[in-house]
Amino acid sequence: MKNLMKRTILIMALMLVIVTVGTGTVSAEITFKIGHCCHSDDPVHIALEKFSEIVEEETNGEIKVQIFPDSQLGDALTQIEGVKLETIDMFVGGIGWLGQFVKDYNIMATAFVMKDIQHMDRVVRSEIGQELAEELREKK
Repeated sequence: MKNLMKRTILIMALMLVIVTVGTGTVSAEITFKIGHCCHSDDPVHIALEKFSEIVEEETNGEIKVQIFPDSQLGDALTQIEGVKLETIDMFVGGIGWLGQFVKDYNIMATAFVMKDIQHMDRVVRSEIGQELAEELREKK
């Protein structure tokens, strides 16, 4: 679990760097809004708090991360739409929510289909996973 949390924080930090560099923003301070549906005592929220702390430290306070737990920014689908509309910078939720847009993503959220996180990772990176990702990009 500890390695998963570290991996999640690293991936999210890289995503923020990519987004920041990609926008070419030259602001003295950038604030990202991240929403999720978990409670503030959930490991997801705790990991996001640590992520926020690391981002602020590593950027000397130039990048800040605001976290909105408990569906404060709406339910999962509303937040996903917010990311699409650029009113929210990130949404943290399970891959199963993508099944609302591409039906076959539901298989990844079905109980006991994946053996473990490594199995899920292999499926997502496989040809099938890449085809699903492309279909999602085309539709949404």
